[in-house]
Amino acid sequence: MEHPTIVDLAPLGFSHEFSVEYGLGWVFRWVWNSATLQQLFNPRDAELIHSIPLSTKPVEDVLIWPFTPTGSYTVKSGYRFLYKSQSLDNNDSQPADNTFWKKIWGLQVQPKVRNFLWRALKNSIPTKLNFKQRIILADDRCDQCKGATKDVIHALWSCPLLSQA
Repeated sequence: MEHPTIVDLAPLGFSHEFSVEYGLGWVFRWVWNSATLQQLFNPRDAELIHSIPLSTKPVEDVLIWPFTPTGSYTVKSGYRFLYKSQSLDNNDSQPADNTFWKKIWGLQVQPKVRNFLWRALKNSIPTKLNFKQRIILADDRCDQCKGATKDVIHALWSCPLLSQA
């Protein structure tokens, strides 16, 4: 879901920050300053920039969100954009995932066991690692063995002190 006018440019090869004054040398009398572009960018990027048409009238730039009719960004349109782009990325694995989750939810065990298994597989059990990632805790090491990071795998299977309990 890429907008057709967005150009894929390589990373810039210089480290100083851009400023309005610095960028003013790129355009002279409504024409691209080819010499400046050649100095600042690699040949491919300079050619891509040079191919962008410039307005012949002094018009202020305006940001336009291409996924709404008005061109204004809304949270709803941003959510839809992300949802559609994620669903396009996940289409290949979706049938296999659906079969897997149907088997999990179809297990003949108590509902709380199914729920716990689902939460463990989705990495939503409150482990120290998950708390650290949410900036609730600073230390993610296991309280029992004091060594490994306490993630779901460690909490349920790999902690050496689990076998002693």
